[in-house]
Amino acid sequence: MTPEGEGFLKYILLAQNGILRELEAVSPEALNWPLGVPETNTLYASAFHAASATDYWVTVYVGGGTQPRNREAEFTARGDLRSIQARWRQTADNAQTVLQRLAPADYQAMRQVRLGNTPQSFTVQECLLHVVEHVNLHVGHIQLARQLWEHQHRQ
Repeated sequence: MTPEGEGFLKYILLAQNGILRELEAVSPEALNWPLGVPETNTLYASAFHAASATDYWVTVYVGGGTQPRNREAEFTARGDLRSIQARWRQTADNAQTVLQRLAPADYQAMRQVRLGNTPQSFTVQECLLHVVEHVNLHVGHIQLARQLWEHQHRQ
């Protein structure tokens, strides 16, 4: 793996570990607890979306593979700690596989991506920067949701 690939994988795994650490610290019922604020997501849904988006961007946009995705369903996903840990293991494994295949010149290759409804051209490096930025945004969401859960459920 190139030094660039190692760096991107390192930051994806740091975010994954941050997300799982937050989820491991709460009770099982907290994972699917609705926050009660419009346009927010449960801890589980945020973690599931972060894993799914990371996996999609790395596998499809960076790696050129195919993968079905129902983005809207990610925000209503429900499950337990074991299932989200498994989802993140799959995401990490897929990222490692794709990043191991990249040569140094591949980081400047252009990719067509969709941000919302807008198609755009990004380099592979820009795709990976987006992945790291996006997943860490959700680390912050999950941290805040956990704090809200703890505030609402103090004994």
